[in-house]
Amino acid sequence: MEGELEPHRRYFQEGNNHLSQGRVQESIASYRQSLARKQDFRVARSNLLLALQYDDCSSPEAVAGEHRWWGARMEANWRGCCRHHTNEADPERRLKVGYVSGDFCRHPVCYFLEPLLDGHDREQFQIFCYDNVAKPDSFTERLRGKACVWRRIRNQPDEDALRQMQADGIDILVDLSGHTRANRLEIFARKPAPVQVTYLGYPCTTGLTAIDYRLTDHATDPVGLTGHLFTEKLERIGGSQFCYRPVEDYPEVGQPAGGPITFGAFHRQAKLNGGVIAAWSQILHRVEGARLLLHYGVAQQDAEKERELEQRWAAELAAQFGAHGIGEERLRVVGRRKRKQHWELYREVDVALDPFPYNGATATCEALWMGVPVITLSGRTHASRLGVGILTQTGLEECIAGSREEYVEMAVRIAREQDWRAAVRGGLRDRFAQRMMDGGRTAAQVEAAYRRMWINWCAARKPVDGRNRQQAGADTAAGR
Repeated sequence: MEGELEPHRRYFQEGNNHLSQGRVQESIASYRQSLARKQDFRVARSNLLLALQYDDCSSPEAVAGEHRWWGARMEANWRGCCRHHTNEADPERRLKVGYVSGDFCRHPVCYFLEPLLDGHDREQFQIFCYDNVAKPDSFTERLRGKACVWRRIRNQPDEDALRQMQADGIDILVDLSGHTRANRLEIFARKPAPVQVTYLGYPCTTGLTAIDYRLTDHATDPVGLTGHLFTEKLERIGGSQFCYRPVEDYPEVGQPAGGPITFGAFHRQAKLNGGVIAAWSQILHRVEGARLLLHYGVAQQDAEKERELEQRWAAELAAQFGAHGIGEERLRVVGRRKRKQHWELYREVDVALDPFPYNGATATCEALWMGVPVITLSGRTHASRLGVGILTQTGLEECIAGSREEYVEMAVRIAREQDWRAAVRGGLRDRFAQRMMDGGRTAAQVEAAYRRMWINWCAARKPVDGRNRQQAGADTAAGR
């Protein structure tokens, strides 16, 4: 039939639809059906790997194994490509750092990237940005002014983008996307820069051995806990890996109006898996009269479409919570709203609940910025320890649970501690600003990590250069 999608694309679209509706298991099954019909359908493979981050049924080792499988197949296509680099092996010289992203726009990644760009030492680092954004916006232009060199690579073949990066002489190339949309991991597989890093945009390994390092911190990835799940070496910086900056107007912190406790969770549907809904239902059963405010995102579509999506989501969540004996009157489901309304919703929340195994990052920072304490469950993957990293840096270790039972008990206890919540709310924004919003400090720590990586490359390079010069002399003497 004319216009009918090919089977692999039909299953791919089904997977996308399931994931957007929070049906993680169904999305994974659809992506696998797509790949069964077209094994080299790379965007479906990346979407599958992303969907696995939300799945509370897959083991961390199994998820890491899927990423490694993808990485091995990708690198097999480019074995030996661009592995010899002619960059000057001077450990102290000014370095060229290139950031590659499809999210140089009003996207959460750039809420954390912008302070870093502002804080970079331009005398020691020349900053290149390789822009793969589908729809540039005003924030794209804002970021453009913070780079030394800006290159537009959207719709540019990998080979052309790679040659540009080599011509630019990039020393350290940084991936900000992982397996999210608009990634350019196939370029990284060819190793255009001597040192390659992944950072910010994806909570798992890329699966590529061509990417040498992952930037992280000690609380999110403690030594001995998560390192075996990465093909990259974990490079931990002091403090938090994140430096947050809200990019729009926001209201002042205010105390909730009173009445029954309102728990809040402002996360995409894919993060609300069965285990999360079961735990949140237990909390609601234990805290008499408590409500749960569920909200995701800011308005992106027309108002009528948003209402339809909100009604559908509300019905699905009512059924899921209803299976645990929670009536829909205990739930308030709010779809996408304009930015001002989005911020105002935080003022209604007493305690925020972090989902698992894929914690919030932007949502956690937003809640803390608005004075709302966040309860998180500590896991054994990077994705399930994002909350640990942020709360540790903010000084809210008492909100970190070590088990689901402790998570529920903690929420119940904090719901009863009105004086504690009021005291935290009054001072949390100032504390958060001091500990999580110092772009200069974060930039210095990231730059120190880049310098360590570069020194390591130079140290490994010099003996090779020496052997190469010796061999060149021998070849000349032999008339080769």
